[in-house]
Order: sequence, then structure tokens, then C-alpha cells
Amino acid sequence: MDVFFNEDLMLQLDFTNNKVCNINRQQLHEYLADNEYQLLKSKCKANQIFVYLNIEGKEYPFKLDTGYTGNIIMPYDEKLNFKNDKKLELEGSLFQTISSHTSGSEIVYEKMPITFGSYNLEAKVNVSTSIKAQNIGIDFIKAFDWLIDYNNNKVYIKRNQNPIESVLNRKISYYAKVNQEKLLIVIKEKSQTQYQLGDQIIAVKGQKVT
Repeated sequence: MDVFFNEDLMLQLDFTNNKVCNINRQQLHEYLADNEYQLLKSKCKANQIFVYLNIEGKEYPFKLDTGYTGNIIMPYDEKLNFKNDKKLELEGSLFQTISSHTSGSEIVYEKMPITFGSYNLEAKVNVSTSIKAQNIGIDFIKAFDWLIDYNNNKVYIKRNQNPIESVLNRKISYYAKVNQEKLLIVIKEKSQTQYQLGDQIIAVKGQKVT
């Protein structure tokens, strides 16, 4: 999320009331006076905002990325070694960027224990070989209301009523999509061997696919 600030104005992301706006310093102090907001460890630089999440006891920096529609994404690193065994390993084109589709291996962890500020949470975490960014997306961001004082490098949050996705909405064995007028398998669970990436589906239960 790239944002630009007037030194006398702060950014408010109010997902309780579905509004994003600038507030002045007096309004900031009024919001902080009720003691519901808490100060996060953060870093604001080059018009970008980074906050820190503790995952399985280790702290990681994450960029706020409202353009990413998911929860939490991390680039693959063999040193991660998460203990959580609630995971699904996928291969193929899971993400679409502005210019292309990604291709790689993805590990989706369910119910990952996370500490964010003083909040103990469970969330879905995607570890990706195809996405190199370490970001939190809008699905996670909107579970909090935010006050961002960019000039003083201070970020405040409070939990709201929006849910945090912690499990996969659906289990994936294979996923197909139309590519150049052909129905092709573009994602598969790593353990599945009956079909391979790029296989064309020409019929389903004897019914030809057109």
C-alpha cells in the first residue's frame, strides 16, 4: 500500500464503518483517548507501511498491501520450518498478477497461531515460491481498524468484528480453467498424481467439453 501524507494529517482505515479518510492530530488524540487502540511495532518508509507479526514465536515484518486479496503471504525459505501440520501443498498457477499468472509451489497453512500486538489469533498463511513479497493483504487488514501516523512512524490498531480467514474455503485436488479455448488443469495438490499440470480436460462423465 503506497500512501501519501500531509504532515498534519493521519490516515484512518475504519473498516467498522467502511471508510478510509484523513484525520488531523486532534482527532487522532480523541480516538486514542478511549484506550481501545494499541500501538504496534511498525516501520514507515518510502510511502510504505510495515508492521510485525509473531508467527510460532518468531517475529516477521510484513508490508501492508491492500492490492493483495488474501490474508498473509510469505516467500518460501527452507529456514521457515513451521511446526503447524495443518497445511495443503499445491503446484501450479495459484495467483494472477496484473501482467501474468504465477507458476510455482504453494504451501497453505491453516489455523496458524499468530500474535499481532496483544491479539492472539489464528489465520491462514500462504508460503509461496512464486510470490517474493512478504505482505498482509486486505482480508487480514480489514479485520482491524487502523490509525496511521506516518510522519511519526506510529501505527495503531483495534480489532473489529470482521472475521479472519483461518481455513481453506474449499479443498483443492485439481483446479482447471479455460486457456486459449481449452480447459486445462492449472493447479493441483502436490500429492495428486492422476493428472498433471497442463492436462486438457476434453470430457466430463462422457460429456464433451466445449
